[in-house]
Amino acid sequence: LDIMSQAGKEGNFELSDMAKHLPAIAAQARALGMTGETAVSRITSALQIMRKGTGDASSAATNMENVLQKIISPEVTEKFKKLGIDIRAELKKVQDAGGDIFEMLVAQTQK
Repeated sequence: LDIMSQAGKEGNFELSDMAKHLPAIAAQARALGMTGETAVSRITSALQIMRKGTGDASSAATNMENVLQKIISPEVTEKFKKLGIDIRAELKKVQDAGGDIFEMLVAQTQK
């Protein structure tokens, strides 16, 4: 709760927004192996970044949900594969190492 409160104070995706949207986002993140305080910190940071690029908190939450849902979708997996990237293998590596899924996505997307 302290992590979320601090993130809300420092950004535009506020605690009330987190209370509304975080249950669904956290469930999706959990399915990708994100757990604990580190996951909360990474999720709230990503939400703050997404909020800067959207008109409102609901749009930022929707964008986050889309990212978490689609990272392992057949369509996205195939598109990365065409570029020579096994996104599921990269995700597994990050999960096993306890790394940041969002940083991995950015790095793989930049490739």
